[in-house]
Amino acid sequence: MTGPLPLFARGMLDDAAVFPPGLAPLPDAVVAHRGHEAAWYGGLVGPLVIAGSALGELAEVLRADGAAGGPARGSGDGDSAAGGSGAEGSAAGGAAAAVSAAGGAAVEASVAGGAAAVSAAGGSAAGGQLRLALTFPGGPARVAEALEACAALPVSLAALEIAVPEGMEPGELLAALDTAIPEAAEAAGLEVFVEIPRDARRDPLLAALAGTRYRAKFRTGGVRAELYPDEAELAAAVLVAVEAGVPFKATAGLHHALRNTDPETGFEQHGFLNLLLAADAAGRATEEAAADRSGVAGETAAAQAADQAGADRASAAGAGEAAAAQAAADRTGAVETIRDLLAERDGAVVAGRVRELGPERTAAARARFTSFGTCSVTDPLTELAGLGLLTEPGGAA
Repeated sequence: MTGPLPLFARGMLDDAAVFPPGLAPLPDAVVAHRGHEAAWYGGLVGPLVIAGSALGELAEVLRADGAAGGPARGSGDGDSAAGGSGAEGSAAGGAAAAVSAAGGAAVEASVAGGAAAVSAAGGSAAGGQLRLALTFPGGPARVAEALEACAALPVSLAALEIAVPEGMEPGELLAALDTAIPEAAEAAGLEVFVEIPRDARRDPLLAALAGTRYRAKFRTGGVRAELYPDEAELAAAVLVAVEAGVPFKATAGLHHALRNTDPETGFEQHGFLNLLLAADAAGRATEEAAADRSGVAGETAAAQAADQAGADRASAAGAGEAAAAQAAADRTGAVETIRDLLAERDGAVVAGRVRELGPERTAAARARFTSFGTCSVTDPLTELAGLGLLTEPGGAA
């Protein structure tokens, strides 16, 4: 792979250092994130991910930092995989109470300012601001409050990650998001991810997100084995999202480039390069299916014309049934192909396939699979270097 910053990895690593299993303390996470942004690999690093409930602590960090005469810092501690340290609303409310009501215009200005300051390489924002992503494991109820609090802090807000409360229907969720998040914030660069449940709500929710300004977030692991979807489940979820035209990010359990078994826990973990290849395969399968549907539509129109001319009705019906059966078989085959890519553990094979993508397929795959959260930025870099996919300037891997 030529060049220090491969296209497939730019902006791919969302810094989730404060989440399990890393659980980095707030001051350490902020300092480390700034170091990552300033490093030669800074263009590979996305925003610092914290909980919406951490904005109160963030205000304290900024206050202490200012009193010490240090640079303004925007960051905060995160909640655990189960939901967080303290009530989600109280900390965000504390930060909001410390400032005057920001209002939608201020929220939009905060997001716009951050987006404009981010360099083309994907590195840090200007003016000492940290690019920030907020998580809301309790759902959208506290989003508007957190946006106001965030607008009063020297951070550039890059993303929101919002879970779906039990019993909330897709339409209700979208209405809540539309109310809480100004459309101008999206135009300014704010990305909003909806965490997709691993149950019967998955497909209807992805269908509801299609054509909206919202994206999907897949949870690919956690602190217990049952929190890891197997290859077949994740393959099906990726295909449904790509078919719906909904970009997605992933979080939890993606600690390594390749599919692996954790030597300490025994957990079967997904690889982020496997997921990149899965996004590519899902896109190609979707494009092929669309082309097939176009051909079938032409054949159906011809059959209907023949039918109107008195041709055999049974023949026309049979052709339609055969096309539907073939489409179902093709989709099953696509899921199996994606599953096999997610299961591949051979580093040479996976790295070779990543190299074979080329610029256009890489860009298309990354438009589908936008990023993943990782509690360690350096571990993925080390593994990419080991696979020959990343080289430090000067030749050191």
